[in-house]
Amino acid sequence: MRHMATLRTLVGAAALATACDTSAHSSPVVSDLRIETRFASYLGGSGKESARDVAADTAGNLYMTGGTETESFPTTEGAHDREHNGWQDVWVAKFSPSGELLWCTLLGGTGYDRAYAIEVGPDGSVYVGGRAGPGFPTTPGTVQPEFGGDDKPSGTYGEQDGFVARLSPDGSELVWATYLGVSDGSNLRDMTVGGDGAVYVATGAAKDYPSPYTTDGAFQTELRGRRDSLVLKLAPDGTRVLWGTYIGGSDRDGGACSIQVDASGSAYLLGHTFSDDLPVTEGAYQTELGGEKDLFLARLAPDGRSLLFLTYFGGSGGDNSETHGLTLAPDGSAYITATTRSTDLPQRARAKVAGYQVRHAGGATSAETGMQTNYPGDAFAARISSDGSELLGFTYFGGSSGEGLEGSGLDADGRLWISGGTYSDDLPVVKGAGQPRKAGDLDAFVACLSPDLSECLWSTYLGGAGLDVVRSLAVSSEGVVAGGGVTYSADLPVHGAAADGSYAAESDVLLWFLAPARPDGASGEDPLQNDPGSEQHGDATGPG
Repeated sequence: MRHMATLRTLVGAAALATACDTSAHSSPVVSDLRIETRFASYLGGSGKESARDVAADTAGNLYMTGGTETESFPTTEGAHDREHNGWQDVWVAKFSPSGELLWCTLLGGTGYDRAYAIEVGPDGSVYVGGRAGPGFPTTPGTVQPEFGGDDKPSGTYGEQDGFVARLSPDGSELVWATYLGVSDGSNLRDMTVGGDGAVYVATGAAKDYPSPYTTDGAFQTELRGRRDSLVLKLAPDGTRVLWGTYIGGSDRDGGACSIQVDASGSAYLLGHTFSDDLPVTEGAYQTELGGEKDLFLARLAPDGRSLLFLTYFGGSGGDNSETHGLTLAPDGSAYITATTRSTDLPQRARAKVAGYQVRHAGGATSAETGMQTNYPGDAFAARISSDGSELLGFTYFGGSSGEGLEGSGLDADGRLWISGGTYSDDLPVVKGAGQPRKAGDLDAFVACLSPDLSECLWSTYLGGAGLDVVRSLAVSSEGVVAGGGVTYSADLPVHGAAADGSYAAESDVLLWFLAPARPDGASGEDPLQNDPGSEQHGDATGPG
């Protein structure tokens, strides 16, 4: 069992990227982007835990959250709650840009509680949201202090509601917390915080379980299908819903929605849909359902009363977003980062710029290659104009087996960073990557794409003999790219004075911080480089 305050450093040296293999791509790519792994670590106790989201503040500090089932999770002195409360608790942690654990607290009741989303407010307050069971520590006077019920609790999670909570900047105080849900087993997977401190929540509502939180005059106040998306704007103090609207058609809509808000207070929502009658707006890029299941991207007016645009995005195969798949650019355009089995997503003729990988490279054909997982096909990234009418860029990103995206963010130069998991042993990897070869059945990966998605500027695997995945990603003002996820590998390369070299858990949180290389160029031998003489480059265009 680890000591409660111990972080086990895995890597701290440089991984340099000089050029992508261009033989299988639409255009030559030469990159001078130099990246090093600043810090990577296990985080956890003796049981099962994972990270589900990561955020950054203006000072470059990094925040993560997820769930833990262990009593020995590494909380810190002065934290709001250091005692494990039940089946699974939420954990929330703050790190310096260099990876130092500044504080860590638990949050939970006697049931199953897990956070999927974390955001930092204008005053430094830390907001988390996710799923919670009965007994979660809500506060009086909030939107919903009482548990909403669950008619059909699952064996995996038990009785569930969604929740949103706000912590003080130092993690010592629970400022407010509220349930959000009715008796349909509600939960939420994403949220964001506006410049005024208001909280925007992406959740859903099932047939026969209408939400009490839609508001008069909102865009859609009645349920239309078997399940609709639900977007709510909460007051900064958590006491009321400022506006709430459904978005949906006659079938199932929403899924693991992602939500972002721009400087004007306009909310963008990314989800998936089975409905062929979503309220598509005039001039939308894609006006019809492309297959059985597509993605959709919607933008709401700041008051929630109208749609500025809604467009489908999908092909003839299955298209799926796994929560944190939406990133906004300063010009109001939106990046969709998701997973697809469609081989006919928009090609170069429909995008303004030819993508880095113009053809679907493969997909899962067995359990060993990702079948019946969240990673069945290729990852992809698409950039949609601010009015929803144009495809500004598109690329697949994948190898011959399955992979998927679960995080994205933009750096100061407008480059798109993506993260996820892959079963492919031929994923496109740049020369000089820290780990050029896949080590286990499922490895994590991080990659950097040019703003127009025409170039791969940097990419690498990270993994051991077990299952490893980065489930979220954020880019800080200090240029630090932080990925949070889960690892089942006991053999990740351990490095640093605090390392004990052991892995005593069912699963651990995987922390991975990347940054521009230091001016001196390199900081020593890279422990990630498990095969220093090898270079691997995937056939990024895939089969003809």
